[in-house]
Amino acid sequence: MVDGREEPQFKVGLSDKIRAQRRATADMVSVRGARPAWKVSIRRVIAFALDCALLAAAGFAALKLAGSHIAPIGENGWWIGVAVAALYFGIMDSSLCRGKTLGKKIAGIEVQCVNGGYINPFDALLRFCVLAFIFSAYKFWLIEHQISRSIIPLVVAADLTALSVVILGLFHPQRRSLQDVLLNSIVVRSGAEYALPKVSMRRPLFILLILSALTGGGHAALMLHMEDSSQATNAGPKSGSIAKPGGAPAIRYRSTEGQSRRKAKAAQAPAGKQATPPEKTK
Repeated sequence: MVDGREEPQFKVGLSDKIRAQRRATADMVSVRGARPAWKVSIRRVIAFALDCALLAAAGFAALKLAGSHIAPIGENGWWIGVAVAALYFGIMDSSLCRGKTLGKKIAGIEVQCVNGGYINPFDALLRFCVLAFIFSAYKFWLIEHQISRSIIPLVVAADLTALSVVILGLFHPQRRSLQDVLLNSIVVRSGAEYALPKVSMRRPLFILLILSALTGGGHAALMLHMEDSSQATNAGPKSGSIAKPGGAPAIRYRSTEGQSRRKAKAAQAPAGKQATPPEKTK
């Protein structure tokens, strides 16, 4: 206040806020190095591979110890593996274990909420459900051992989901995969300080749209072609007939094996008694 008058207050423009946020982001990133804290795609792959190997080893050990109780379940036992994996990731990726599975601890990364802190166990469970859907859809398709039009939408949905996980994980400006975008989470280096600026999703969404059309449409067309081929094979000409080209009626024929068998019976017939000739087919 000057001479009883209030000094004019200047409003901070949007451009000033953006510049301040960028400076803060640069300062926060420079604490750990020039590389942003969320560029950990290779570490995520290594961590997930280690976690899958750990779960597979635990399943193998359980099969050895309690094989007599698990064996009667048969092929349907894979649901137990999915449930155990969901429980594992739901607990380890949450605030209960500070967002670190055993694989993430080795790789030096952790799951955090974009607003700070760690996600709760329910969100961590939903986060894993994206991967569980992909695995379950492909596993169900392989167990069915058949191609039908009713299963094509399920397989195409699994294709698009898997493609979204990969494309967003590679091309998202903050390397946030599909499950991270849906559950408001992010995977960063352990102990890293960072600030998340606003980013554009045009590039990853454009790439995802193009590849989804190619992958989903191509897989659906391939499955329809395989289904038509299998139906044509099952509905082929019956034995004892030859189909004429151009869709003409099939010509029935007598097998040479049957003719030779009838000649042998006629030769073995007693003298003075002729074998009755076979009746002609009308």
